[in-house]
Amino acid sequence: MSSNPGEGITFSVAVNCGNVADHELEALELVAARSAEISMVEIRLSATIVVVDDRRDIRFLAQHFIERAGGTVITADNGLEGIELIARRHQASEPIDAVMMDMQMPVMDGYEAARRLRDSGFTAPIIALTANAMSSDRDECLQAGCTEHIAKPIDGAKLIRLLAKLTEK
Repeated sequence: MSSNPGEGITFSVAVNCGNVADHELEALELVAARSAEISMVEIRLSATIVVVDDRRDIRFLAQHFIERAGGTVITADNGLEGIELIARRHQASEPIDAVMMDMQMPVMDGYEAARRLRDSGFTAPIIALTANAMSSDRDECLQAGCTEHIAKPIDGAKLIRLLAKLTEK
C-alpha cells in the first residue's frame, strides 16, 4: 500500500492461484469513484427531511449527506414511527419537505407507510430507499405512493441532487 496526501491510496493484493502458466493474465486497474468529487458542495438544501429506516447506519449515512448539504434531518426507526412523527409535526405546523423511506422494515414497512401517508393527505415527496433496484421494484414503490426510488447503497451525490430537485421552493 502506498499513500500520497491529496492523491489517494494504491493497494496491492496478492492471491495464491496455483499454477496459472496455461492461462492468459490480464492486468486490472480499479479506481474508486469519490462522491465528494461530484460537487455536492455546490448543492445547498434548505429542507427538512424525515429519514425512516430500521438500520441505524443507513439513517446515519443519509443524515450525514443531507446535513452536509445544509438540510435538516429527523429520523424514525420504522414506518409507524415515521407516520406518527410526521403527524405530530403537521399538528405543530412544522412542515416536512420530503421523506426517505426504507421499504423493508419491521413493525410497518415502507409500502404500507407510504400508502397511509398518502391516504392522510400528505403531499410532500416520498423517496423509496431499497436494496431492490429492478424496474418492477421501482414500479411497486411508485404504486404505494412514493414519488421516486433510490437504490442502496446510498450514492450521496445522487441523493442530494434528487432531494434538491424534489424540494425546490
